This record gives sequence, C-alpha cells and structure tokens, in this order.
Amino acid sequence: MKRTWLAAACTAALSLAMAIPAFAGQWQQNANGWWYSQDDGTYPSGGWYWIDQDLDKKAECYYFNQDGYCLMGLPAPDGGLTNASGAWIVNDVVQTQTVTAEVTKRNTFLGTYSGTYTASHGKGGIDIAIFETGDIQMAQINFYSLKRKDNIQEGSYLCQVKKLGTNTYELRADEWIYEPTGYSMLNWKLTLTDDVLEGHATSNSKYKLKVTKN
Repeated sequence: MKRTWLAAACTAALSLAMAIPAFAGQWQQNANGWWYSQDDGTYPSGGWYWIDQDLDKKAECYYFNQDGYCLMGLPAPDGGLTNASGAWIVNDVVQTQTVTAEVTKRNTFLGTYSGTYTASHGKGGIDIAIFETGDIQMAQINFYSLKRKDNIQEGSYLCQVKKLGTNTYELRADEWIYEPTGYSMLNWKLTLTDDVLEGHATSNSKYKLKVTKN
C-alpha cells in the first residue's frame, strides 16, 4: 500500500513540474462547479495550472478536468491531492510557486507586439497593441517601411479581436486611424505561441505576419 502511494506521489510530482501558469482572470461558478475564466476568454482544462488568485505573487496549483472544472477535495488522475478549495496539497500543506514578472508577461495576450508583415506592397514593419475597452478586446495596427526602404506608406487602423480557439484569434478590421492612399485594411488570423503572434490575412494566405511581444 505504501509503495502504491509513493508511486502516485512521484507521478503527481512529475505532472506538476510541467504545470502551466494560467493567464490573469477570475473564478466563476455554475451548477457543475468552479472554473477559471482567463482575461483572453479561454479557461484552463485537462491538467494542472498555477494561479495567483489573490495577487500576492504566490501561485497555488489547481487541477482542471477536460471540461474546465476544478477538482476540489478530490485526487487528480495523476495521484495529486487537492483540498476543499481545489489547491494542490502535500501532507495537508498547500504548495505554492513564486510568480515572476516574466511568466506573467509570457502568458498574457494583451500588450504590445512588434515585427514584420508581407502583403501587396511588399515587406514592412508592423506594431500591434492589444487592449481592452469595457468587455471588448481591440487591436491597433500600425504599419510602415523598414529601415532603408520606402515601399510602404505609414498607416494605422483599429481591429476588433475575435477568439477562434485555444490561442487562435482573428483581428477584424474596424476603422482607419490614418489611411494612406490606395491601401485597404486587412483581417488577420493569428496564433499565439509563447510571446509570438503569427499568421496570415484571411483574404489571402500569402499575406503573412509575425510579431513578438515587447
């Protein structure tokens, strides 16, 4: 019996070593249980996630099932134990991890990005600022020529952000801020991997974009 418990504990430790820091967000509840609604519209599921729920720079680890509900007072599939609040415990002690600014930066969709894009006027520079206004996420796109180039006129427009799936978004053109002559606003389908947004225009997959979080 002791050997079985030890094997389960080792398995849990290995799984928890790969636990993912969750985005900023808030806890939600319905008749089926509690889940964690992240600021980018997603929710953790199918594993362990570190969450700093009281913003004290100390995150607790929670297990969410495939439907996104937190296990509370129940053992996880890998043998890890949770208390009545859902936090991972060892010998009845809640386990914590220090939250660093770098981890927070990497796992937040909102923010500013810089990089390059290629469209009908050739390759240029692009900056994207993603922000919230009320309960809507917006993106401001600024494009311009790269150094020692003059193939692109400077321009800027706003997009509404639509979440398509896990870490996949569409930036839907909304209105010009500054419209250069002969240019059209583009919609972009982008995927976030770590702190890199990359994808293509929805109207033409040959138009590419890749930006890195600042």
